[in-house]
Formats: sequence, structure tokens, C-alpha cells
Amino acid sequence: MRGHLPRDRRLRLHVSALLLCLGQLIGCAAPRPRDDPAARAAWRAAQATEGEARVEALKALAVRWPDDLFAEQALGALSREARDPAALVPWLEARAAAPRQSAPMALYCVAWIHRHARGDAEAALAALARFTWPTHTLYDDALWMEAGLRAERGEGEAARAALRRIVEGRGARGLFLGSLRSRLADDALLFLADLHGREGRWSEASERYMELIERFTRSPLVPYAWWGRARAEAALGHAEAAEAALRRLRQGEGRLAARAREIHGPLPALSPRRAEDLRP
Repeated sequence: MRGHLPRDRRLRLHVSALLLCLGQLIGCAAPRPRDDPAARAAWRAAQATEGEARVEALKALAVRWPDDLFAEQALGALSREARDPAALVPWLEARAAAPRQSAPMALYCVAWIHRHARGDAEAALAALARFTWPTHTLYDDALWMEAGLRAERGEGEAARAALRRIVEGRGARGLFLGSLRSRLADDALLFLADLHGREGRWSEASERYMELIERFTRSPLVPYAWWGRARAEAALGHAEAAEAALRRLRQGEGRLAARAREIHGPLPALSPRRAEDLRP
């Protein structure tokens, strides 16, 4: 009987089926954590404790409700507040290995502890390499941490690749809902441009600053992008383009706009060393 349906009716059925499939795919890829009232009560009770009692209460919450959003909050609080965060790593690794909603947070906390509490970049990068949940809200945070670590180690190409993945969108969410942007996208673009500048790749830096300005017109980072573009164009010997960037910056408010107004006349061509002096 399907062959006898009107053409527009068949098309609507196909579209409806496609949308249903996409919705199922998205739902399977990124299920939402639960908000159990009992877990919420346990979280509030943990807030009323301190010291080892607080640590044990948070650990018990994460074990009892591993698929609840308060389990994720408990894991984050443990990583930040424990007297000896490094001692939590084996316990967190066990949580990360379990097929539970809080597993991504547990692994992210392992990487965070290795970086910030232990200063072990190698171990942090190894943990981040196992972060295989591209639709999770922490995916971009993991990429951001990786980019920072790579940059600190002088691995510019790897750092730029991580930042580009943030800018271009993440995993299945970016594929199915391309209009969604990462909350770190403008930060990543500014970091990317700065990395180009540090390496003396001033043309690429200028392009990335302009990309931020054009794509994220309401971002609070736009003044930094205008300042960076002025630096990059001055380093390239493009005095007029540098002055044009400063002129746009002078029209705004804030510290950078005030600094731009202090520069009288067009900028001279700057060497990379001199351009570094113009950092905000």
C-alpha cells in the first residue's frame, strides 16, 4: 500500500523516520544524568560535614548513585577538596572503568589531579587520551586541558589540533546539531591565535584573531582579538592594518581600549620580540 501513498505523504513519513532515528542516536550517545531526590539529599548532607567525614560521604554518594548528576558533583568536589588528592586516583580509576554516567567525570578528575595536584603532565595526558566520550559536556574541557599541557611542553602542532577540535565542534553533537557551539570555542580560538604568534606565525595568528572577531561578535574576548590582530599585523610590517585594528579597539571601553588610545600615530613594523611587548 505504501506505493499508493501520495508523494508528499511518503516524503513526510521518511522525514519523520529520519528525525526519530537521529533523536535516538543523540539520546544513546549522550544520555542525561538523573536527578534523584535521595542523591540530592545525600549531597546536602555531605555539605554539612567536613574533613574525612565529608570525603567518605562524597565517596558513598558517588558509589550509591553512579548515574546521578550529584555523583559527578561529588567526584569534582573530592578532587578539589581532598587533603591528598593523589591518593584518590586508584578509586577514581575504578569509577572511570565502570559503565556509568559518572565515568567521564571520574576520568577527567584523574587527569586534573595528575596535572594540578601532582604536576605530572605525562600521566595527565595519558588519562586524557582515554577520554572517549565525544558528546559529553566535559569533552571540550578535556581538549582544553590537553592543549594547555601540549603548549607547555612545546608541542605546538598537537596543541593547535586540540584547540581546533574545540572550535570546529565536538563529536556526534557537532554532527547532528551543528548550530551548537562549545562554550570554550572563543577561548580556544584566542589561544590558537596566541600560539601562532608565539611561534612567529604572524599571518596565521592574524587570521585566527579575525576569525574570532567575525564568528563571536558578542564575546568578551573580542577586544583581545583586536589587540592581537594589531600586534600580528605590526609584526608583519602592515602598519595600516595594525592601525585599523587599534582604531576599532579605541571605539570600545575597558583597559585594552584605554591602552590603544595611548598609542599615537600608526604602529611601526615590529619584530616578534617587540610585538611581544604589546601583549595585553
